[in-house]
Amino acid sequence: MSKESGKKSKKKSAMLTVVDALNEDAGLGIATINRAVQEDLGVRNGDIVQISFNGESAVAVVEEGSHRSDSHTALSAKTHGQLGVSSGKQVRVSRAEVAEAKTVVLAPSVKLPESAVQDDWNAHLRNHLSETSLTEGAKVWIPIPGMECRFSVVDVRPKGVVRVTRNTEFTLEE
Repeated sequence: MSKESGKKSKKKSAMLTVVDALNEDAGLGIATINRAVQEDLGVRNGDIVQISFNGESAVAVVEEGSHRSDSHTALSAKTHGQLGVSSGKQVRVSRAEVAEAKTVVLAPSVKLPESAVQDDWNAHLRNHLSETSLTEGAKVWIPIPGMECRFSVVDVRPKGVVRVTRNTEFTLEE
């Protein structure tokens, strides 16, 4: 609540049209945003933004894109895939408040073969997701012996956008 107005402050967001990112940004989880929009949202290069489309949510690292108009954002292929969004569609972009992940619950997209089961999933997942920002509903690809598997983020604690650290505990759902 703002002391001056007595009203709850509303999180700033912008509706931006998706365009394809540069090939070199394909798997990096980047959202390229014009400097003027960055200023409006209160973000700068390297900050985390939350991007929403049709009930799905993803997080991406902000990169300046002066070659883009104020109404466009270039999303990396990784972020396109997480949201299920294509070029030309509108997404809502807002600054993400990122907390340290205490717990993350993941569900694999396929039944994992017995040979893929790790003795220490927490160490394996922390190793591959270290410093990654996640939110409930996000999709992540994790290499496991003999395959790479897509996992859905079922739950995060605390709620909202979190960053995986060496202290994060993981749970796998079947």
